[in-house]
Amino acid sequence: DSTFNIRQESKPISTYTAWVKQHFKVWKLHFVESVYLQKSSNEDILSLPLVSVYSSNYVELTTRNKAMTVNIGIDLNYDTKFYADNYRPSTMTFYNQRLDKQGNVLESTAFIDLRIARCNIFLKYEHFDYYLRKGGGNYFSAYSYATNPPLFRFGLRWSFFD
Repeated sequence: DSTFNIRQESKPISTYTAWVKQHFKVWKLHFVESVYLQKSSNEDILSLPLVSVYSSNYVELTTRNKAMTVNIGIDLNYDTKFYADNYRPSTMTFYNQRLDKQGNVLESTAFIDLRIARCNIFLKYEHFDYYLRKGGGNYFSAYSYATNPPLFRFGLRWSFFD
């Protein structure tokens, strides 16, 4: 609860969720769209964003023999405002806070995904819109706990035969 006490709620809490997910393809352009509507039966205990949106938009380029595929695009995430839980490190628990709502922030990631046979190489730059916002800005995973600042990630994934 909001006073740092751990309690068991006597009544069940339900979450109601409706979602739509669709993958559109126009020529070499791909649009993967997901929209979630959600509601908690007890917002005082479990606060959720009413709307969550995930959008992945990319162009897919392939060689003539289809030996190599390159995807270049942008991922976008958005949540409406809601009371995100706060975190207490001393007890390693989350608790309810009702001081400030989080959300209403568009998070964006630019990426390049290169596939050659069974090898997948990816490069991505997360939160690139940080510099586009007035005075910069932080993203919060929990109340008063900022997520990573803009950062570059890369990786290699190799699939082996069974």
